[in-house]
Amino acid sequence: MTDITSAFKASCQAIPPAKMIKRPSTLLLDVMNAMPFFDPALDTGQVDRAATFDLSAALSVIEICGVMDKMLQLEISWHLGATLCDTVFTARYYHHPAAISGISLHSYTLAYIKSVELVYNEFAKGNVVDGEDVLLDHHGISIGMSNSVEQVMVMLDDAIQKEISSDISQRLALRRSMLSLFANSSQPLDLPRFSISPISNSPAFTPVTHLLRQAMPLMPSALCDPCLYLNRLDGQMRAVHGIVGPKAWQAYLSTEELLPYVRSVAAGRIAEMDNAYQRLSAHTQSPGIWRSIADGCAIATLRVPLQNRARQRRLYLSVAHSWHERATSAFSARDLEGFRWTHALRLDCLLEASLAAYDLNLCPPAEYAQSLWWIQQVWMHIASGLLKKLSSRPLAGASSRDQFLLRHKWARKTPYPKKGRGLVPRWDDWNYTTTETQIWRWPNGS
Repeated sequence: MTDITSAFKASCQAIPPAKMIKRPSTLLLDVMNAMPFFDPALDTGQVDRAATFDLSAALSVIEICGVMDKMLQLEISWHLGATLCDTVFTARYYHHPAAISGISLHSYTLAYIKSVELVYNEFAKGNVVDGEDVLLDHHGISIGMSNSVEQVMVMLDDAIQKEISSDISQRLALRRSMLSLFANSSQPLDLPRFSISPISNSPAFTPVTHLLRQAMPLMPSALCDPCLYLNRLDGQMRAVHGIVGPKAWQAYLSTEELLPYVRSVAAGRIAEMDNAYQRLSAHTQSPGIWRSIADGCAIATLRVPLQNRARQRRLYLSVAHSWHERATSAFSARDLEGFRWTHALRLDCLLEASLAAYDLNLCPPAEYAQSLWWIQQVWMHIASGLLKKLSSRPLAGASSRDQFLLRHKWARKTPYPKKGRGLVPRWDDWNYTTTETQIWRWPNGS
């Protein structure tokens, strides 16, 4: 029998750790079915074997602080859109908290797991979009624990009282403050007054992506600065709970980009604003059915800024159509002064959706002039403007009727019922503007 050990090791030198090699006849599904989680047999054939790590081993103060800071960094990176398996699940302590011997690290890990559970449940309410704002795929790994928030709080308080090191005590206090915030969003956050320095290259953290069943490659992710995030989180949560009324809410949203967690929490507060319908006229109290539907549209409109920019554009187009239907439904009842307000709200939504297209780079050069024309049409019904901007932009290419109808399909959607009036983009109007007037000439006069 020939010893092929040296040849095998030489062949594996170019293979990175955790890289799998297989025969062409072996199916990936067969391989995945043979992969128990954290099975040591998976390390067979690796050049660099993973370092062994004793979860119950005692750590120094510096090591404990580094592990706590690393957990905090991983958790916050997940808040900002990274995957669970690239962040939270890489901590070995997360999967085996009962094996931890030290009271401080044990209580901190339990609070870490509970915080992930609370935030995950908040994200799962549907106020943020899975796959766009956050990633909620847990790959079959349990999220959460049997201990209640109160029980974990008691453990943290006990650890803080018994801890001798001030560095560890401060980190325990920060974790307790975060857990309190996630359990009761009205609680202020006790910001850290110490330097956060996550530990690197520790066997307490290990990649787990290659051990999980994946249907598609994971998106790349980067770790963030915990201090910057915590300051933003605290400031935004305080501001959200200090807002009274939709006007103040919209003014705040126009100056601040909300974090995904804050957007999810704030979405529940929109429905609590009893004066949301005050944007419409008081004369719309009757008929009741029309008012109830319009009231729902008003709340839906106020919730649109809570979404990411791409989803904002889609929702503004959808809400604009809803306002168009409310306006046409009230067309026969001219005594309803709120009829005019529904048109105004619809125009606001159309304008926001059109402007969002530029932020998202959805307007190719051939459609840039056409898009500016539509914005001008909407704006002229609100006040006046954009005409100077419109006339200074040359055509970048001919546009077809099909492209025009596709670009404005939502604004052209026919409401039900079909009675009433409302602004819609028409190909003939656009074609007349580009061929009969002088505002679309090229700079050289051609």
